[in-house]
Amino acid sequence: MVSSEELESQTTEVALELKRILENPDSEEDITLKDEDELVVPRFINTVSVGGEVLKPVTIQYQSGRSFGSYISAAGGYSRNAYRSRAFISYANGRAARTKSFFGFSVHPRVKPGSTIFVPLEPANKGFDPSKLGVLISALTSLSTIFVLLFK
Repeated sequence: MVSSEELESQTTEVALELKRILENPDSEEDITLKDEDELVVPRFINTVSVGGEVLKPVTIQYQSGRSFGSYISAAGGYSRNAYRSRAFISYANGRAARTKSFFGFSVHPRVKPGSTIFVPLEPANKGFDPSKLGVLISALTSLSTIFVLLFK
């Protein structure tokens, strides 16, 4: 007998556009279900969750036409450690979309009902490392010595 924990580890989440599949059976987007596969259709969720590196993670009611940035503002804005250019959105159907940058301008994905906006933590900037400078100076010294000896 399979325990519930083993069953959960065997579960695979698949993002589908069910409306398109039903309109175009046997299309490229259609999938084949196996015995004991389950199709779970979540109930309609009329909220948007905002989490990660924001000042106050929050779930608020979806409003048509409201921008990605306005949902971030509703969560108090970005925290100091936010990796703004890597913010992404996860849709209710399981798909995800990321923020894209174009010549310094951020283009955010469209927000839909049931979405979750996530702002990741920016990686720590290690800054200046004196040990790496020592290795670089040593390598340059060795190369210059080789050139002097070869062209003498």
